[in-house]
Amino acid sequence: MAKSNMPWSIKGVSYEARDAAKEAAAAAGLTIGAWLDQTILGASVGQLADTESDRQAAAARATEDLPEEPVIDALQRLAARVAATEQHTADIAAPLRKLVEQLTTRVEDMENHIHVTPRAAKRR
Repeated sequence: MAKSNMPWSIKGVSYEARDAAKEAAAAAGLTIGAWLDQTILGASVGQLADTESDRQAAAARATEDLPEEPVIDALQRLAARVAATEQHTADIAAPLRKLVEQLTTRVEDMENHIHVTPRAAKRR
């Protein structure tokens, strides 16, 4: 197989798949190209295997080089980002919740005033 130093573009790959590849590569401590190379070669070896045991051995070889620590670190960073986003959302929502509560109180007060006013007018 000839090697090329030219960039390679694959059309039709979803943004979701691209993001997954970026995250997996970062978790493995690899560049996206190196991760794709390893993953594609591992998958192709698995598809060319004659027996199920050969496919399992090929899959094991493809993943044995992936260190666990970067994956754990990436998951921890992702969990921290999710927690920070949740906190940010709660911080943004708190003033809005307070405004909605104030508006609800004002509307209820107005409704009570409307119901009380006709009765007071009848008594006059």
